[in-house]
Amino acid sequence: MGGDVDRGGRAGGRRAVAGAVAILAVAIVAGCTSTTPAATGTSPPTPAPTVPLSPPRTELPPLRDDLIPGTTGAVGGVTTVGPPVLPGAHPDTLEGMRGVSTAFDLPLSWRDRLRTVDPGLLDTPYAAETYDAVVVLALAAAKAGATGTTLGAEVIDVTRGGTVCTSAAACLKVIAEGGDPDYDGVSGRLELGPNGDPSEGRFAVLRFGADNRLDPALTTYRTARTADPGSVAPPRSLPTPTRKNDGVFRLGSLLPLTGTLTYLRPAMTAGFRLAVADVNAAGGVSQRPIETLEVDAGDSTNGIAVRSATALLAAGVDAVVGPSSSAVALSVLGSFTSAGVPVVSPSATSRRLATFSDRNLFFRTTPSDIVQAAALADLIIEDGAQRVGVLASEDLYANGLATDLKRELEARGSAVAAQVGYSSSRRTFDDEVNAVRRAEVDAVVVCGFEESSFVLRALAAAGMGPGRIRVYGCDGNMTGAVGRAFAEGT
Repeated sequence: MGGDVDRGGRAGGRRAVAGAVAILAVAIVAGCTSTTPAATGTSPPTPAPTVPLSPPRTELPPLRDDLIPGTTGAVGGVTTVGPPVLPGAHPDTLEGMRGVSTAFDLPLSWRDRLRTVDPGLLDTPYAAETYDAVVVLALAAAKAGATGTTLGAEVIDVTRGGTVCTSAAACLKVIAEGGDPDYDGVSGRLELGPNGDPSEGRFAVLRFGADNRLDPALTTYRTARTADPGSVAPPRSLPTPTRKNDGVFRLGSLLPLTGTLTYLRPAMTAGFRLAVADVNAAGGVSQRPIETLEVDAGDSTNGIAVRSATALLAAGVDAVVGPSSSAVALSVLGSFTSAGVPVVSPSATSRRLATFSDRNLFFRTTPSDIVQAAALADLIIEDGAQRVGVLASEDLYANGLATDLKRELEARGSAVAAQVGYSSSRRTFDDEVNAVRRAEVDAVVVCGFEESSFVLRALAAAGMGPGRIRVYGCDGNMTGAVGRAFAEGT
């Protein structure tokens, strides 16, 4: 959306914000404290390493539209039957694999702005959602005219029902003039429902090319909703504790700096820092700059998030952006909400978070897995698949998404012929692939994160790669990082 359009605002005086000020960013990582430069400073964060890509293979055929059984092959000593080898097909390619992600058609100018924060940035997963999480929390604090617990009550309101505005500066101006903003941000239309989740999701349908890279020329976009009440029913809530307002908005970042999700760090950190810089350039919150504290969320296996959450609370943060993982979110969310600290996650998508007893203090700028499953099911059904195999990592995110996808596919008349879990710590998946192959599926969905590259290699080696059968991914693995890991076998 462009410009500011009045959709019927609510009157009321709000504290004006003015004067550009600098960012104070304090990093607390794994218990160590250090001062980090602002996003607008002269020393950007260390860029992610550049990984060379495999050379393009221009001789590869397009994605197969029909599946003709007939050839045999051996996987793990078991003889299997499947579609024939396509002329010129290569087992080491992801060409034709498709999937949905909450990636957006981000303007090149905005991507360039991200790279002023991190010049080495290669991919942008969840950068937009992270940016919007920061802006929403800052607007809520400005609209409440306060920090502390009261800002949590404004988070939903600043995303709906008022004057539409598409930037931090425009929305802060609406508040300064006594109006109510309806922020539609970088990630598109953002309207949080009664339980703090987006009421609909806009998804990119992504496709890998012959060089194991996502091909932006083939990306399309769609909006998905679901009738599942789990996505809209407000969670059971407890009384919200009261935290004092001291006039300074302190914002914590709880994003993965170590662990299995570090491939998300560069884009999400860049989105966080750019949003803070933009809010401060527009006058900050209550005429004062946002103070930021960045800590490591780790992953669900290393327990770092619990220590980091303690550090954020000890530092007196008013709100938190993160975590990126649903499992990590569930491990720390109670600590924050019990203290009256609002939390906005840009990427934790589990259904379980929709009904968590969060004291009305947990929100998301990304649709839940319930909505993603509906978008992915629509894509699979449109392609004509009738018997679908699902390979899902045995974690909260992938298991939940696989369960939601099964429900959505069956509601549309398709069947999940095999649903097989796997441990993300493993690197060989012959047994799991065999189980799906024996179910005689005509499509395969892989739900996981960066370890999906090994699962996809096992599928290709078994004659079930995207050149022979339709293969789909989810928002956790439809990334450039997975393509690079697949190409290199890492």
